[in-house]
Amino acid sequence: MSKWLPYMRISRRRAVVVPLVAVSLVAILSVVAVVIDGGLLMANRRQAQNAADAAALAAAIDLYLNYPKNKGQDASGTAVASALATASDNGVTNGQNGASVWVNIPPKTGPYRGLPGHAEVVLTTQQPRFFSAIFGNGSLPIYARAVSRGKWAPKSAGLIILDPTGSNDLTTTNQANITVVGGDIIVDSNDTKGGTISNTGNITANNIYFSGNPGYYTSGTGQFNANLWSSQVPTPDPLASLPPPPQPADTYTNVNISGLPKLGGNVPGFPTPGDPNGWTLPPGTYSGGIHISDNNPAHTYTLQSGIFYFTNGGFNLTANAGVASDPLGVMMYFHDGGGLSLTAGGPVTLTPLQTGPYANITVYEDRSNTAQDSITGQTNGTLTITGTVYLPSAKLTLTGAGASNNYAIGSQYIVYQLVVTGAGSFNIDYNGPLTPPWRDLYLVE
Repeated sequence: MSKWLPYMRISRRRAVVVPLVAVSLVAILSVVAVVIDGGLLMANRRQAQNAADAAALAAAIDLYLNYPKNKGQDASGTAVASALATASDNGVTNGQNGASVWVNIPPKTGPYRGLPGHAEVVLTTQQPRFFSAIFGNGSLPIYARAVSRGKWAPKSAGLIILDPTGSNDLTTTNQANITVVGGDIIVDSNDTKGGTISNTGNITANNIYFSGNPGYYTSGTGQFNANLWSSQVPTPDPLASLPPPPQPADTYTNVNISGLPKLGGNVPGFPTPGDPNGWTLPPGTYSGGIHISDNNPAHTYTLQSGIFYFTNGGFNLTANAGVASDPLGVMMYFHDGGGLSLTAGGPVTLTPLQTGPYANITVYEDRSNTAQDSITGQTNGTLTITGTVYLPSAKLTLTGAGASNNYAIGSQYIVYQLVVTGAGSFNIDYNGPLTPPWRDLYLVE
């Protein structure tokens, strides 16, 4: 083999490796700069947006809390101060480390420009360059913007049915009618027959909104007397943020009333001043509930103003005696074991609390309480209920007696399901006393 060596051509390599490595390093460093600085930029951009969102919501909360007085304006500057403090708590302080935070109430840009009850937060921060310094000098600006709303929403729903999937969630049978005076009805069920009429009764309102398609059905001669809307977005529970009331310390057990009580007996309270046939029951915790079976139509039981907290039982009226609330109003809260059962053989008049966090709410059944409720009007009885009846997990049955009877049963009903049966007409007077404000508080941009 060695004899061929003189004839072999020896090739020489050109010196191209070092230039190729040098050129490749530029590209590699560029990629590293994009990956590292770009990744940091994305992370810091997310942090800045979180700060903007939190600051905007802080301003919205202030606008909401002061809405009755300021109507969505920030005359005292407390909403702006809250937004700036929240942005600082989230790592972006106006005037420090090149950061700027602007809070505009109302917004100065976008679709909500100039609208009261809205807050715009615009912030910028600076990110130093690391590997990307090979492309230029100076820091990289980061921009974030958020717009929030904080106001008491205008209300129009006199009746809201919350069950999301059931059929016949709102239904009338026999000759019963239900009318929302001056308001709308909302049926959240996505069933094709979320609202039904099975006989001659009617359901009347300005508008009825069904989440189902079509969402309503009639098998009798009764009618839906309203503008009907199908395939609507369900309406969330407007009182979902309302906490249960604290349990009163004063506790009474198994209060059963079959005749006018006497002082020192088993029934709490005292004779109603100026009424020899009246008895006043105090607010408090009622373990085992209250059951009134007094058939004397001359007797009247007055609920003293405050919160009646029911546990292991509800409020039952099954007689001809009258029931009334103090002029300053009451709220019946049913924690567990029962709900409201009214049979109005005599006059029943209930009004809600006038002040405090539970103002304008007459009945509140706990969200974990599914006990069914009933309100029955008799031919000779009268039902006059104002305020909101709130049964977020419970079914309510309204039963009327006498086709010519009209029962005023509240200003607003927010219930899981509603059945109206018997005869007579039930009217929810949405034009009556104020209902609780709806919270309109969230990010809109």
